[in-house]
Amino acid sequence: MIHLEHSIVIKSSIDKVYDIAENIAKFPDFMPHVKTSNMIKKQGNKRQVEMSAVVNGMKSHWISASTTEKNKRIQYSQVKGLCKVMRGEWLFNKVPEGTKITLIHNFDVGWPVIGNLIGRVIVKNWVDKYSHLTLGHIKSKAESHN
Repeated sequence: MIHLEHSIVIKSSIDKVYDIAENIAKFPDFMPHVKTSNMIKKQGNKRQVEMSAVVNGMKSHWISASTTEKNKRIQYSQVKGLCKVMRGEWLFNKVPEGTKITLIHNFDVGWPVIGNLIGRVIVKNWVDKYSHLTLGHIKSKAESHN
């Protein structure tokens, strides 16, 4: 299992930052790599979402389930997608500068031996790159005056 963590501090209120991060249906509006984000099912604080993105020029598609806890965390797990296991959480913490988001990924590619070695490197690089992009886009949106 590969474990990755990415954090960013945003000069904005935890309410605003959380609302942007939680509203994944709007991700295609401000994240160029996210092409679609469709709510499949929502019940209380639980939801299932189907998403697609272009990852390093390749189309990617997945379904994830998540549980939200307002202004604290969003826990998610992949239901269908590229990896055998993909799960983690978004953590939101108030800090003197505004809000700190920590994005945690735990994943296992689960491909046969040589594919697993290659996949671990490729998927790890993708997760690194797109986690930074996602957090950067949320920061930009939260710190804008719109």
